[in-house]
Amino acid sequence: MEAEYMALVTATQEAKWLRHLESELHKKLMDVPTVIYCDNQSAIKFAGNDSYCARSKHNNIRYHFHLEKVANKEITLSYIGTQNMVADILTKTIPHKKTDDCSTAMGLQLRRVC
Repeated sequence: MEAEYMALVTATQEAKWLRHLESELHKKLMDVPTVIYCDNQSAIKFAGNDSYCARSKHNNIRYHFHLEKVANKEITLSYIGTQNMVADILTKTIPHKKTDDCSTAMGLQLRRVC
């Protein structure tokens, strides 16, 4: 859960940067929050809860800045099942069928060299 939580924080930092870039380019930021998908429900619940938890007291304060972004509705955390997680192609060894599905979902074309 801790690794997934830290990944959510990193994704929030990237989303904040992209939102800032969009506001600079378009001079008008969309009112729609950025959706960050995660396949770990514990990390999502922990990320949305700003109360103190004895099991998480070791987490550095820098990992809690995203609570403000969630509260301000700039970021929305959403659960997506592992079977539908497109980012798996970037993080895991997966079967050819799932590789093809993830690539298609990302808009990529694979060339197989046989």
